[in-house]
Amino acid sequence: MVTPPVDESHAKAAVKTLSSPDLLLTLALGGDHLEDGVGALKTAMADATLAPHFAVVEAKRLGRRFGSRKADPKAALAAVGKQTVMSASEVRDVAEIAEEMKKPELKKVASDALSALRQCAKKDKSVAKAVEKLVA
Repeated sequence: MVTPPVDESHAKAAVKTLSSPDLLLTLALGGDHLEDGVGALKTAMADATLAPHFAVVEAKRLGRRFGSRKADPKAALAAVGKQTVMSASEVRDVAEIAEEMKKPELKKVASDALSALRQCAKKDKSVAKAVEKLVA
């Protein structure tokens, strides 16, 4: 479902994301090779209304190696905010990315991400176990 835009920024970002066929491929495949798709993703991430819905896609893209680019779990977790919308499967993906970080660095960088993960973990016991493993 597409809802009406809440402001001009949201309207422009929505037009960019909806009119970029490569965004769907970027959502499905990840990586950096589809410049138009990555550009549309960045546009969505720059908009406060759309960012919570695209943050996990950006986190997974950044948190995984692609070509010669190394995975950047710190940047991946920074993309996840308190309001990020995630399925249980996506929470597990973000938890796996977070496991690549050292505990002190994880706690320093990921307070918003952990807050979002905990919120999603309330609905799924296996996700809750993964999240608690991270914060232990």
